[in-house]
Formats: sequence, C-alpha cells, structure tokens
Amino acid sequence: MLRLLAVVALLFLSDSLIRRWFAICLLALCFCGSIAHAEGDDARRYLAEIELHTEAELFAALQRSQALFDSGTLALHSDQPVRLVLHGPEVFVLLLQNYQQHKQTVDLAAQLSAFGVVDVKVCETWMRGAKVNAAELPPFIGTVPFGPAEEKRLLDEEGYIWF
Repeated sequence: MLRLLAVVALLFLSDSLIRRWFAICLLALCFCGSIAHAEGDDARRYLAEIELHTEAELFAALQRSQALFDSGTLALHSDQPVRLVLHGPEVFVLLLQNYQQHKQTVDLAAQLSAFGVVDVKVCETWMRGAKVNAAELPPFIGTVPFGPAEEKRLLDEEGYIWF
C-alpha cells in the first residue's frame, strides 16, 4: 500500500495534468476499495454469542450459521467461518461419549465444520475445571487456552461481530 501511495504522490507531483488526474483517480479507487474490503470483512466475520450455555442455544447458533450459509452470506469453505468459542456446560453435548444422546446437534456441528461454515473451539481452562480431556472431543473441534480471551481477541483484533 505504501508503494502505491508513493506512485500516486509521484504522479501527482508531475507537471502533466493527465498524470495528476490519473493519480487522483488511482487514489480514489484505492480508497473505495479499502472501504468495500473492510465492510465486506465485517459483514462476513461472525462470532456466535453463547450466554446460557445450553444445548438449545448451541443448536440455535448452529442453525443460524446454516441459515447464513444457505442464504449465500457465507461461502463454502469460507476463510471466515462463524466462530463458536465454547466455555460452559454446552461442551458436554459435543463429547464423544454423549454422541447418541445429542446426535442431531453433533451431526450439524460436524457437517457445518466439514464445509467450513463454522469453526468450533473449546476453552481449555473450562475443560480443566470440568475434568474434560481433549481426547473426548470429536476431531473437528479445536481448543483455545481461555475462551473469553479468545472471544475478546476475535472481536477487538480480528473484526468479528456477535450474532
């Protein structure tokens, strides 16, 4: 971007009116492209808000993610999937030993994860307190050291928005 601005400055400082006009147009295109890119990123970066930590809330977040995908808002294998950072009892729903009891929720999470629609992470700090081992999680679920900090990072640094 700095190189582009340097080129624009050199063109603008030239004696030719055509070069100055070209520099202004190039700068305007860069500015408009930056705004469109930023707006597109914000519109595509979602963080599921899980407050009640229930299976119903988790399932609803997965269904909303699927609706975003079905509407075309999220692309297949998107580089910006909906993030689910879990740090409460809803994690028990996803454990391998509980699969038969919560098959519908786990299958939906696995399907959406396989297609890159969601990215599910579980808080390692919560897991230690609940005596849950990472080996008990299905392979499509990752972990983060501290869930609330990861949510804050996604919101503050990565431009995610709650949904």
